[in-house]
Amino acid sequence: FISLFFGELESTGNFAYVNAGHPPALVLDRNGVRELSVGGMVLGPDPLTKYKLGYTHGDRGASLVLYSDGVLERGVTWGEQFGMKRIHKWLKETRKLSSEAAVQELFRRLDEHAPKKPYEDDVPAMLDSLPAPVARYLRAAVRDSAPIVWRAVIRHTGQFRPDTARRDWWGFESVQTFDARPAGFVWD
Repeated sequence: FISLFFGELESTGNFAYVNAGHPPALVLDRNGVRELSVGGMVLGPDPLTKYKLGYTHGDRGASLVLYSDGVLERGVTWGEQFGMKRIHKWLKETRKLSSEAAVQELFRRLDEHAPKKPYEDDVPAMLDSLPAPVARYLRAAVRDSAPIVWRAVIRHTGQFRPDTARRDWWGFESVQTFDARPAGFVWD
C-alpha cells in the first residue's frame, strides 16, 4: 500500500485535495493552522475504497506544509514521538522564516527531540517550495509549452497482513488510475 496527498490550487486560493492515508497536510495563514485530512484510507488494500474530496482556501501568503509520518513518529522508539503538537508549534514559530530556513529549523528540532539517535523512518518535508534537486529537474523537464499531466497510473504488487493476530500474509496486485479530469479513482 501507499499513502498519497494530492491537491490542486487555483489562482483564487481555493484548494481541492484528497488525502489517502497520509499525515494531514497543514495550511498556515492568518487564521492559524488547519489540518487537511479529508479523503480516505491508504491506496492498495481495498479496491472498492471511495475517497472524499476536501476543500479549503488559503489567502495570499499562506503556507502549505507536507511531511511524512517519519516526522510525526521521530523518537517513538526511545520514548515520546515528536507528534502534531510540536509540528504545529514549529510552524507557528517559524512562519516568518524562509521555507528553507523553516525546514532546517524543523530538522534541528527533530534532532534535538531524539539526540544522537538514527531516524526510525523517512523524514521528507516540504514547505511551499521544492527541494533544489527536484526544482532543477522540474525546470529542465517541464517547459511552459509542455502538456499538463492529467492522469497517473500506479501498479501495486506485494503482501500485507490484514490482522496482526494472524501470522499469514496475503498477496495482492492492483492497478490504480488517477484522472484529474474528471476527478476520480478507477481500480482494475
